[in-house]
Amino acid sequence: MGKATLEPIEMTRTTWARWSHRHRHTQILSRNTGHGRPYATDPYTSDEAIALRKALTRATGADLRGIGANALVLGVRIGEDTVAFIPPTTPPSRPLRQNVQVGGRRMRVTYDARTTNLAFSASFAPGPSARQFTCYWYAWCGAYPQTRVERLGR
Repeated sequence: MGKATLEPIEMTRTTWARWSHRHRHTQILSRNTGHGRPYATDPYTSDEAIALRKALTRATGADLRGIGANALVLGVRIGEDTVAFIPPTTPPSRPLRQNVQVGGRRMRVTYDARTTNLAFSASFAPGPSARQFTCYWYAWCGAYPQTRVERLGR
């Protein structure tokens, strides 16, 4: 029997207000999930969630390379080549654009701290081996410890 692999699923981390503004025809099937989850609050900002992410980072032995474990990054994977795009510590007043090469493909990465939804985007021809994710740094470097790091705005 062969080695099992998981296929990545693209996601967006946003608020319901931002999502519903951008996707006006979205319907919620039910908030009655059987769990006592307070859907009006952000579960990723609690002290417990931050402590859990730090513990998971230590458990994976991920090298954080001086980047905060909870920093949101844009991770791009094309084939076996992976890059993490790190935003500047001080939000810029204008969008940042950077041309890079990943997996033999040229791409343009945009970071805009003024947006109300996704601050990151990468423009490249999609394909079965080309993915982009906005995620926490601890998760990206835990999954791809040898990833290349590109700091935006330098």
